[in-house]
Amino acid sequence: MNHVPFLPRFLPLIRARRKWATTRTRKLGEVGDILDTDTGAIQLTRVERLSLDHVAETHHEAEGCESPQGFIDVWREIHPRAGWTPKAKKWYHEFTYLGDDA
Repeated sequence: MNHVPFLPRFLPLIRARRKWATTRTRKLGEVGDILDTDTGAIQLTRVERLSLDHVAETHHEAEGCESPQGFIDVWREIHPRAGWTPKAKKWYHEFTYLGDDA
């Protein structure tokens, strides 16, 4: 099972099912794949390429952010060298939290 790291502040949100998506520069797997995280297993339910601005505007809550700007701020924090490139296509993954039972 592949391991996927998350920022520590997002782990409680994943456990509480208030974060059910992650956008990455690389594809983590296919729909149905089960991945290990620092807080238990997740199963991918949606995988597609989306522009960062689309994720910010449409999926910021799924990402565990309260606003589009919150998503932008997190992206800039995680990717300080590349920064925020709104039209850049990245891998958007939605998941179901399975916990430690998987």
